[in-house]
Amino acid sequence: MVSVVSAVVWQPVSELILQLGPIETLVSTFGPFVIPVLIFAVGIVGYLVLVTLGRAGLMNGR
Repeated sequence: MVSVVSAVVWQPVSELILQLGPIETLVSTFGPFVIPVLIFAVGIVGYLVLVTLGRAGLMNGR
């Protein structure tokens, strides 16, 4: 006969989330509102890079 041992370990949700370093620190400090703010900020930076490249003539106009 084979005995099976199983255990249930309860962990808080914060331990189940991926370890994201500085982003995890920001979320724990400012709450989940910081996630859309970061996405918006990255989008603005990307847009400004595209505008700068377009004005420099490095991108095709069409």
